[in-house]
Amino acid sequence: MISGRYFQSITAKTLWFFTLMVLSVSALALLSSSYHNRTLVRDLENRQNRYITERIAREHLEEVQKEVLYLQLHAKAVQHALARALAMHDDTGVREILTDLLQHRTITEITLLDPHSRAPTLQAVRENGKIRYLGREFLTQSHRGSATIHLPLSYEGKNPGTLLIRYNTEYLLRQTQTKREQEIGRLKSLTSDLERKLNNHFHFQMIGFLIFSLLIILGFGYLIHRHVRLPLRILQDNLQIFFDFFRHGTGELKLQPIPGNDEFSRISRGINDNIQRVIDLHREVRNSREEILMVIGSIAEKHSKETGQHVRRVALYSEVLAKHCGLAKHEVEILRDASTLHDLGKIAIPDMILNKRGELSPREYEIIKSHTVYGYNMLKDSSLPLLQTAALIAYEHHERYDGSGYPRGIRGEEIHLYGRIVGLADVFDALSSERIYKDSWSDEEIFDYFRRERGGHFDPKLIDIFFEHLDEFLRIRKQFEDLKSAA
Repeated sequence: MISGRYFQSITAKTLWFFTLMVLSVSALALLSSSYHNRTLVRDLENRQNRYITERIAREHLEEVQKEVLYLQLHAKAVQHALARALAMHDDTGVREILTDLLQHRTITEITLLDPHSRAPTLQAVRENGKIRYLGREFLTQSHRGSATIHLPLSYEGKNPGTLLIRYNTEYLLRQTQTKREQEIGRLKSLTSDLERKLNNHFHFQMIGFLIFSLLIILGFGYLIHRHVRLPLRILQDNLQIFFDFFRHGTGELKLQPIPGNDEFSRISRGINDNIQRVIDLHREVRNSREEILMVIGSIAEKHSKETGQHVRRVALYSEVLAKHCGLAKHEVEILRDASTLHDLGKIAIPDMILNKRGELSPREYEIIKSHTVYGYNMLKDSSLPLLQTAALIAYEHHERYDGSGYPRGIRGEEIHLYGRIVGLADVFDALSSERIYKDSWSDEEIFDYFRRERGGHFDPKLIDIFFEHLDEFLRIRKQFEDLKSAA
């Protein structure tokens, strides 16, 4: 039962939590103030940008209007002189007047048009700071300029032609843009200074606030670590140890007690005791399962006049092969336990065939081979992973790597790894042991056979593992010799 003192402790911790919340809200207020200052500065800058842009645009329009008016006045001033020079066929005077006009900064092209056909007769252009004249035969159609002025020429009642002036005000736009950029640059400098001053003020406030908050958080963090985080972490570690052991039978069972005499310590000790009870029960169940499987496998082997040690040796051989194949520990354990039922189907084989001395007839051999199918059918409908694995092993442990095995004649990787492992372990023990129908083979004969059947009867990788760890197989065989052989 939780004591009142524990409630007081919880209350104190809750007060610390709300203190942190208040400090966090204050920090958010300061951050909001900083954001508001930046927003005001940006708004002021945007307003000034719009004002500068509008003012510069108006000034640019006024400059363009003044420039056009000046061009018109200047062109009219030379209109009479140009008409006279054309009427008098004074080409030199015409070129001098046109050259004088082209000195203006905005005029890019001047063209004289025929009074009757309106076709160009003379063209003066300015390109790259140089003035060039083109006669009728060299006139181009490219118009240099963005606007035109048409001035009809008249001298003594005659029309010697029309003056076409093309001009461009782009340089005015460039000047306007340069001016705008300069003013906006000065504005940005002013707003940057203002923002920097506001930020400096904000930074001083934040530094003091953060120092104070840091001290509060450190104290609060220590309390959380001491009274909440550390106990919960130890509980989590203990539960993880429990789950690892319960699921896979792995891990060291060293449950950590929580220091102190508060509620968490007492709760932890109760949980640890319960975990220990569950683990003890699990060990008992697992040991019972192993014993039951061993007994069932031994019954099948004794039905064929073989000893129960065969079942144990095949299981341990399979464990060695599986371990060095890189299987996970829980897979190795499942394979080891399931392999004890590899010959369960022999229960369904008649004694007179199973224990016959001498060579079997073809029909009898087919009956013997059917023990794989019988074993599979006995186990396949189980929902337990262990018995499903046992069904697979019973079905495939007589398949051969080259496809010459039974019952299905599958080959290579089509045979499940479990079937290939138990198949090699079963053959090694069968050749090493004396049976009712044969004598045991010598080690040299077995090893020669294994080398010949590498890639034939057996998986080449498993044969390599067998010879690399041969000492483990021989130690198991020695440790679990049949009583008759040992005698």
